[in-house]
Amino acid sequence: MTDSLTNSTILIAQGRNNEAETILNSLIKHKEIRNDVLMYRCQAYYQMGEYNKAFEDANEMLKDRKTLTDNQKYNAYWNAGVSLVIQSKFSESLQYIEKAQKLRSKELKTNQTLALVYMNLNRFDESMKYIKVCRKISPNHFGNYKLLGQLHLMKGDLNDALINYDKSISLNPNYGPAYENRATVKLKLNDKEGACSDLKKALSLGLTHLTSFIDETCNN
Repeated sequence: MTDSLTNSTILIAQGRNNEAETILNSLIKHKEIRNDVLMYRCQAYYQMGEYNKAFEDANEMLKDRKTLTDNQKYNAYWNAGVSLVIQSKFSESLQYIEKAQKLRSKELKTNQTLALVYMNLNRFDESMKYIKVCRKISPNHFGNYKLLGQLHLMKGDLNDALINYDKSISLNPNYGPAYENRATVKLKLNDKEGACSDLKKALSLGLTHLTSFIDETCNN
């Protein structure tokens, strides 16, 4: 039984999520490992893009919090919250991401996600608070500058947004979302040539959802 659980985690790490799901479904009835099964199945669903199923498994874990280890509890809050964030359900995600952050207050990705959630709720002061936390944790992380750029963009501070996207890209030239967001700023600044260059770079880095937008914006 434990060997099967271990095998499922290996399959998830290899991206073989359908195979992992089959194993985990067969293990779900075993009460002694049920929370681990739900945790790993949630991860598999998330990687498969089955965000509602991932949320359901995370919430199922949280029905009896007293049975969870700290690691299981964190993963349940985190997976539930991120499954909602990726669907742009920011209001619903907040309670989960906040609780995950309280359990791991010094984890970069959790604080970055909380900053993003607050930002999308137009709670800019709270977003900046957690961006500052992120900068204390990792002063030169490219994601922190991308968040700062995004915050300035949403507030209409285009020059400050551009400065921070430039910094993010200088720290990680292969970070597609920073190019995409910098293109948005450049379009607002009437720099179509620069924007299209950034959009095409983002596309080359795997942001395929930009294809039609590039055709409309840059190829006419």
